[in-house]
Amino acid sequence: MNWFKRFLYEKKSVEEVRSWLSSMALEVVDSASALRKEELDEVKACLAKLDKVMAVRKEQEEIRLGFLEQAKLFQSELDLLKSKKESLVASAEYSSMKGEVVSAVAQRRQASVEVLEVFGPLQVALKSYAQKVPQPIVQKYAQDPLQAFVHDYSFSILEHVNGLRVGLETGMLGVRGESAQQALVALQLMVKEELAKRLHKYANARKNEMRVQEALAGISVMKEFEKVVMRIKELDRSRLELMEKAHSLEVPNDLPARDVLRTALERFRISLVP
Repeated sequence: MNWFKRFLYEKKSVEEVRSWLSSMALEVVDSASALRKEELDEVKACLAKLDKVMAVRKEQEEIRLGFLEQAKLFQSELDLLKSKKESLVASAEYSSMKGEVVSAVAQRRQASVEVLEVFGPLQVALKSYAQKVPQPIVQKYAQDPLQAFVHDYSFSILEHVNGLRVGLETGMLGVRGESAQQALVALQLMVKEELAKRLHKYANARKNEMRVQEALAGISVMKEFEKVVMRIKELDRSRLELMEKAHSLEVPNDLPARDVLRTALERFRISLVP
């Protein structure tokens, strides 16, 4: 029985094909025809291409698994930090300070609302008035009335009350009907004493909020809390980046190269198996 018959319908893996080629090399030198040698060379070439694809695939897969493993480690650390964060939030010291912060923020927001009770209904009128009277103070109130008000220590906006009133009453500012009536009511609040009262309340509320926040930042539990929160954000960002890299990494498919090798082996009645 010659060497060809011995391998009739034999199933071989890639490694077994490699061994088979090595063993066939000696027989080809002595007995194989030139055609058979070409066919064996073709199998060798196909195997070499498959080896190259498999090597790249292995390398890329190892990189991908490395990304996923690192992401998994980050997730484990994230879970521990989130648990620590929950413990800090549940502490009596944190709860007490959080209550003060919530109260201070609520006071500042209420003071802001009271300021906007004056300037909110005037917004459309102020924007229209600012186009007709392009003065810096008017433009500031038209853009952001709260910020303009808290920095208008001399209440210079009061110089424009009459102009706003005339514009509203004549319709020159484009505000009519109920909106115009609401704006005129708001104008009645634009007197120095009323504005001073609201500014004083807002300034005190803002000052108290800043005091509480500064005190909060100096407490050990809050310092630890901020560190934990910051680390959680960093880890989560890094974890997501690794996951994205892992999923976007191109791992070459070796099936086309296997199919080419499988076709070349059919001449030798060899069936390539995974």
